[in-house]
Amino acid sequence: MDLIKTSKDSLDISDTEETFFNLSVSIYEGRDFVWLDTPTQIIVKFGREKKHTAVHPPTKNPYFNEYFVFDFSGLFNQLLDIPLSIKVYSSKYGPVGKGLLASARFDLATIWLQPNHFISRKLVVLSHPNDPRGNVKGYVLCDLGITSPGVPLPLSTEVIGKPTVIQKGDYFAPDKLGGGKLKAKYSVNIYRAVGLNVSLEEQLIEDEDDYDGGGAAPRKGKQKVRVYFAGMSGVTSNRFKRREPTWNEEIVFTEVFPPLYSRMRIDLYNDKKVFCTRYINLFKISDSNIKGFLPTFGPSFLHMYCPVYEYFGSLLVAVTTQTLAALPEKKKLVGIKREPVNPIEENTYWTTDEFVVFAMVNSVSSIDKSQAKQKLVFSMCLGDNERKPYDHLTNHFLCRPQETVLTSGGHCQIKDSDEKITFFIIKILPDTRHRLFVSNCLDKITSALAAGIEKSYSFSEHDEGKASAILMSAVTEFLRNSSRVRSKELLAFTQLHKERIKVVKHNLGLAQDVFESRDFRKAPIALRLKTAAKHCKHIMRLIDDPQDNFPLLIFKAYAKNRKVLAYCRFSLREVLFSPDDIESGRYCGVLQTLNLKIPFSVVFTELSPPA
Repeated sequence: MDLIKTSKDSLDISDTEETFFNLSVSIYEGRDFVWLDTPTQIIVKFGREKKHTAVHPPTKNPYFNEYFVFDFSGLFNQLLDIPLSIKVYSSKYGPVGKGLLASARFDLATIWLQPNHFISRKLVVLSHPNDPRGNVKGYVLCDLGITSPGVPLPLSTEVIGKPTVIQKGDYFAPDKLGGGKLKAKYSVNIYRAVGLNVSLEEQLIEDEDDYDGGGAAPRKGKQKVRVYFAGMSGVTSNRFKRREPTWNEEIVFTEVFPPLYSRMRIDLYNDKKVFCTRYINLFKISDSNIKGFLPTFGPSFLHMYCPVYEYFGSLLVAVTTQTLAALPEKKKLVGIKREPVNPIEENTYWTTDEFVVFAMVNSVSSIDKSQAKQKLVFSMCLGDNERKPYDHLTNHFLCRPQETVLTSGGHCQIKDSDEKITFFIIKILPDTRHRLFVSNCLDKITSALAAGIEKSYSFSEHDEGKASAILMSAVTEFLRNSSRVRSKELLAFTQLHKERIKVVKHNLGLAQDVFESRDFRKAPIALRLKTAAKHCKHIMRLIDDPQDNFPLLIFKAYAKNRKVLAYCRFSLREVLFSPDDIESGRYCGVLQTLNLKIPFSVVFTELSPPA
């Protein structure tokens, strides 16, 4: 049954394999160009590759009708980061690419999130990047789509070869507001990093106060953060290599609003090498509804991993957005700058507390037969505890080498023993449990409703009475639990979490109103199932907190040479304890099976921890 099927169009992908895609761009016509005395042509640029249309004589609505395809091979995240620009040039200035008149810029994440990864017959708004007011210079009617090689794009019913009639709502971005498009300042505050994987030998200066900024900086041992957004990048100043560098700097991007870029990329540099990368999805930290909110994030720690099974450190960042009707005359529409900011009072957003994580491994099986008669070591890591001294009382993160034996099925397993593998970690962390409690409440509510819908659907074809009873029982339980959540006094200290609570309570209220209505209860079973599944899926999208909370819990299997053979990343939200059952994680104290993976997502073994 696909009623509760969630979308696969996610941007949160940790990919390790090369992918192949085609980007298709159809340029049909220009509309309402303000240049009536110059021939024009359009240049489409994807990364470093350019393709251009023929030159069109001066006119208000030039008709191009040209089609371009760009090939891409590489990691999926690299695809989404490559900028796509559509620029209009004047051919009066000689060679192709001279005399920029106006432009529009995207990242491919914006296209990827569209239905079928395809934008059909939309007007892209053009403006000049050096125009302080950002006045609209015209529009380009185009198709944009991302497909795998050999997969055709969805067909359009429009007839190619004659002017297209534009209907209301065909603009890909708001066309005008006052003197032009809205402008916005997207501010990314970089405060400090903690727990970076830097050895004592690599730390050139222990205290930041020892360096006053004068003289030449050392040739090695520099740390910095670079932020990419809207085809631009800003970088913090350099800091000497240490475990807890402090920046307290703000990088401000000036761009149109709403932006045609879907996410920010944050890179952490050690010397000149990028060690870790994190992405912030703007769709998850904003709400485009009338009573919604602008992109906002934190202050919150972003946990960095390099590689995906190795914790590298955490970066304290915040994102705010301020819209502007117009910029000062000497300011450009598109720009970037860096400014110092005051450090934040972290105790206004969270307190620190001591947390205990305990896990017991019941069995380890389905190990590849190449590891037969070998001794493996297993570990449980939370943040930087693996880089701290081993202590069987507070930091018991390693087990003794375990010998594998070959089974009759052709796989290996760890020898059974009365003495089970156990892990035990005590760690002081910022206490953000109030955010995880909201996620767990939604997870428990929607899981029960989804199970009831699935069970009801299985009876709906041959026993509508039983299907209706099962569905109404699940709906009744949902109403009871959602009322509990809405009546709770939920804590919120960051602006994003305050807005998230409003959205959660609003959507739970909408679902309650529908389920309690007479129309729902009198509707046919098929319609009730469809309606319940729609609301259930909508609330499921709100489960994950867009802000990081605790670092991930990582289980690893090592060979004798300390090489990581397999790993599994696990969210502490799912094992979080609370006296209120609805706030506890679904796997808290429950035996479960975890699939460990090698770096290319191949299942290596099955591990059954944790309590």
